[in-house]
Amino acid sequence: MEIHHILEKRFHKTLPNKNTNTYLRIALPHDEHVKFTNKWRKNIQYSTHDHTKFQLFEAASDVYKGHPDLMGVVIETLFIN
Repeated sequence: MEIHHILEKRFHKTLPNKNTNTYLRIALPHDEHVKFTNKWRKNIQYSTHDHTKFQLFEAASDVYKGHPDLMGVVIETLFIN
């Protein structure tokens, strides 16, 4: 099992809470963790540093397609908290 940050720590400049130690995480099997991480990389390159909340939401919609529970966390983190 591996720990996966639902919204990656590299997005800390965009997220309301700047304390990356509090970002929600889940335990995933290695293969599923790699799948999610690769989808994030495909949607938002590591070389880009400025993101809007809407860009993160759009990327997360692709990354977590079929996982409404994870999208709920994304929405709460980006737009409610």
